[in-house]
Amino acid sequence: MLRKHYFNLELLSQIHLTGFSYLLVFLLCFAPFFLFAQPNIQGSNAGILSPEELIEEIFKGQGIDIITVNYQGNIAATGSYNNLESYIPIDKGIILTTGSADLARNPNNSQNAGTLWNDQTADVNLSGIASDPVEDVAFFEITFVPQFDQIAFKYAFASEEYPEFACTDFNDVFGFFLTGPHPVAGGYDATNIAWVPDPADPSGLTPTDIPVSINSVNSNGINPANGCDFDFSQYHNVIPAGDFPTYDGFIDPFWALADVIPCETYTIKIGIADVSDDELDSAIFLEGKSFVGIGPTFLFPEELSATFLSEGCDNLTLEISLPFPLEEDFSFDLDIVGEATNGTDVSNIPNSLIIPAGSTSTFINII
Repeated sequence: MLRKHYFNLELLSQIHLTGFSYLLVFLLCFAPFFLFAQPNIQGSNAGILSPEELIEEIFKGQGIDIITVNYQGNIAATGSYNNLESYIPIDKGIILTTGSADLARNPNNSQNAGTLWNDQTADVNLSGIASDPVEDVAFFEITFVPQFDQIAFKYAFASEEYPEFACTDFNDVFGFFLTGPHPVAGGYDATNIAWVPDPADPSGLTPTDIPVSINSVNSNGINPANGCDFDFSQYHNVIPAGDFPTYDGFIDPFWALADVIPCETYTIKIGIADVSDDELDSAIFLEGKSFVGIGPTFLFPEELSATFLSEGCDNLTLEISLPFPLEEDFSFDLDIVGEATNGTDVSNIPNSLIIPAGSTSTFINII
């Protein structure tokens, strides 16, 4: 099924200018110097970025307008990170923990890394998916307006509870609770969208109806008597002693996805909590700029000196890119406006384009 989207090429404020070719050269030249660099993790208690600024400046990507951000929890429980990709394939972004964000920058040299906040404040959403009482709750509540008909963000979960306390009552939980109108019927009412992906779909974009947690994704096998009803061990990874971050295990990065109505108002609550006790820490790593409305980004080459072309002098290859490949064709119309005559002053620019299923981009050659 084709999804139709409409864009105006004259809306330059919507166009993202990126030096694509130069960026690739820089990464190829300098990658050996930071490939195994120690992760840099900085808690918000250092005063560099507030929790609200973490969302606005690091987490937010294209196609999303942030209205308000509310943070609840110990300010030291969240912060920013980078240089993580050598250990968890989600290089930079923000971290939300049940303890101290700064603790995560230590190597994994302990089986009992944790921060004791002793905060027993309850949370109705996290308590609803936990098997026992929650502690050390921390969450972001973000009110936003999407520009497109789907939203997404990328995350990874890590925990010191792995592997010893998988399939026990110490099943630290997290959730992404979405509230707002549903495009088909009814609405989202604090609906959790942190689902385990279906292993049958290698793209990772087809969710099951099973929430991600320590007891649903681990390497301990199915053991219903001890709380492990599922086996998604293919998504579980051990963090070797001496590696980073400080936790004993993590899950593969997943995408959280939801269908929405463009230009309507939504709230998403991104939360995490210890369960049964507050001794060992768990964390969510949210990839920077990954909180997006799923729509195309326009990429211009850096060598273009202006946002206009001179007839007979300049050519342009315009790349239109999605944040990740979709399972179905992404179709959209182009509203071409301005003084130049399409097909006369420039080569004929099509009125519609398709980014094929499984691809992330398409191109327009303007001559």
